[in-house]
Amino acid sequence: MRSFTSAPALALSVAFSIASVAPAIAAAPSTSPPPESTHPISAGLTSNELFLHTGATALTGLFPKTATMDLQVDFVIPQTDPFLWGLSGELKNTIHGSRDLGFHLGGGLGVGQFAEDRLFLRVGALAGFHWAFLTRLAVHVDGGLTFAYDDADEAENQLHLTGHSSHFGISLFYKFD
Repeated sequence: MRSFTSAPALALSVAFSIASVAPAIAAAPSTSPPPESTHPISAGLTSNELFLHTGATALTGLFPKTATMDLQVDFVIPQTDPFLWGLSGELKNTIHGSRDLGFHLGGGLGVGQFAEDRLFLRVGALAGFHWAFLTRLAVHVDGGLTFAYDDADEAENQLHLTGHSSHFGISLFYKFD
């Protein structure tokens, strides 16, 4: 181990170390995410039963917000007589990996009508992973902790820790240019 007898010697040693490493850092390939314009809007289908309170497959869209954050919006009309609907939004932040393969955390909110004159509200945290394949297709698999409120049955007002559906919360997206 080196020992320094004075502050100037320590400062000189640190400056020399930084100067010797700086060219290697400057020459290293960039790991920063690509510009936002390269992240297209995506549309597809989702099996998000937990936020949408229905077993029906919903339409979904994935909208890039920042280099690592996306907003997923889901909409479903499972039947028209009586008219039932569900709308949810999940904010997903990629914490490891990239948009093509990674792990994300986030939160979401779902509202809608699940029976005649009966509304629901879902608020939750989510975790999941995603990957892209065949150039334009992507899959997201999500689960998490969700608080469910249904104005019909107080037994349903509880916390759920599960996948977002019996299909593991799978969303399938097609990436547009």
